[in-house]
Amino acid sequence: MTDKALRDNDLQELEHLNELGSITCDSEIWGVLPAAPFFIAQDFVSKERYPIKFIRVDFLDDKKFIGIYATNGHVCFRFKFPTDCENFFIEKPLSIGADVFKKQERKSNSLIFAKNNYLSLRDKKGEFLEARNYQNFDVDNFPNVEQLFPDLFSNNYENPFNLNAKYLSLISKNISKYSDSFNSPIQFEGNGINTPLLLKSSFSLPEFENLEGFTPELEFLIMPVSNRA
Repeated sequence: MTDKALRDNDLQELEHLNELGSITCDSEIWGVLPAAPFFIAQDFVSKERYPIKFIRVDFLDDKKFIGIYATNGHVCFRFKFPTDCENFFIEKPLSIGADVFKKQERKSNSLIFAKNNYLSLRDKKGEFLEARNYQNFDVDNFPNVEQLFPDLFSNNYENPFNLNAKYLSLISKNISKYSDSFNSPIQFEGNGINTPLLLKSSFSLPEFENLEGFTPELEFLIMPVSNRA
C-alpha cells in the first residue's frame, strides 16, 4: 500500500467513525510516525513541569533527521531517524501530551496524525486499530535535548558510579518490551562518573531496513547519582 493510499484509507476510517458520531474528520494528514517511541516516551515526561511535560517531535541536523524526545529533568529519551525514510514524515514540529499514549497498544506499528487533532493507530499490515484525540501544543521553549547527548565517549571509569534504580527500571522495562533482541542487551557509554551516561539498545522496524548506514536505536541519557548510604 502506498503512502497516499494509506493516508486516504486512514481518512476514510476516520470519516466512518465520524458517521457513527465518534469523531470529526475534516482535514488532511500532517505526520506519520513509528508508534513504539511514543509509548516509551510517555514514561519519561515530567508530570507537572512545563514545557517538559510534553513529548516533542522535531527536525534536527538541518532537517536530515526527525527526533522524538521526552525528558523529566533526570532522564532523556531519544529516538531519531533520517527524513529520507519513505514511510515516516512530519510537516512541522509537534508537542503532544503524554496522556494520549498512556494506554499501551502492542500491536501498533505506526501513528497517523490528522490535522483535525485525531490520530489513528495502525498495525504492521497497515490495518486500522483505533483513533485517539490529541493536541499539538504551541511550545516554543522545549529544551534542546539534542545538545545534551555527547558525540564521543571515553568509557574510562576510575571509580564506581551509581544510577537511580527507579529510572533504571523504567529504561530496562521499555527496552525489554520494544527491543528487537530476545535477550534485550543494554549498552552503556559515558565519559566519567560526573557526566551523563548513555544507555541504548537496538530497535528495528521494516520501514527502516532499506536505509543504508542507519541503525535505529532506543537511547536514554541519565546522570549518575551520589551514594548517600
